[in-house]
Amino acid sequence: MDIKSDIIDIYKGLQQTFRRMKGDSQNAYWKILDAQEHFFKKNSDLSPSFIEESRQLLKAALRKFEYAAMVDEQLHTIREVRSLRVNPHLQKFYSIPPEGENEFPFLDELLFDQALFIWRSFLDFYMKYLVYFSTNEYVVNMNLKNFSKAMGGCEVNSKAKTIYDFFQNHLFNEETLARNWGNILRSFRDKTAHNKLLTVTMKGVETRTGQTVIEPTTQGQELSFFVQNTFENNAFAMFQELMPILYEVEWIPGPYKPGMYVGRE
Repeated sequence: MDIKSDIIDIYKGLQQTFRRMKGDSQNAYWKILDAQEHFFKKNSDLSPSFIEESRQLLKAALRKFEYAAMVDEQLHTIREVRSLRVNPHLQKFYSIPPEGENEFPFLDELLFDQALFIWRSFLDFYMKYLVYFSTNEYVVNMNLKNFSKAMGGCEVNSKAKTIYDFFQNHLFNEETLARNWGNILRSFRDKTAHNKLLTVTMKGVETRTGQTVIEPTTQGQELSFFVQNTFENNAFAMFQELMPILYEVEWIPGPYKPGMYVGRE
């Protein structure tokens, strides 16, 4: 019975994380898909095979985005629970589980490692989609070299070249290596995949209610905030900035509404 209870508890945690992730990401998910469909309706000369392949590639990339966002939710949860444990005002209202033996910082490192792999995979999936959508070229195994080969030599001011320039300026600029989030992601992921375990720095962090907890950090930030600020927020900004380039409509803030791009050209 104890084993079954543990299994059910683990599942409930995954289920709750999934619901939170969906609540945060579904507006962006549907806006992007709707914008692409609006583009297809405006460009009736596009072949059915191109349309269907574009749909599948975009859905795959957005699914990877959701995978990564779900891991980010788990990272935030671990950090938040630590702040709840030391909050004297909550002890009589919540049964907060104590820290398990040797779980710190193992759980943080595990999820951080996983986040790096999924965010890197998301970029490859999204670049694969961008190449196909803007050049009609299907690249089987996507990486930065193949992305640059397919997009870098395209005509100036073309959709493909504009997207390539965006990636060069914001993600993979060699002249500003340490400040471009794509380069940061590749560096972290490649090191943990091939060379050594991640290194985190333990740091005292003040909670919202004034207590201090020890948190695993990197580059001066708690791991959950580092992942969100460096990867998730920038990926979301990328969706917004590429929307007019890809689909010829501007990103519309607020909740998703079916048909929201009609008449917005």
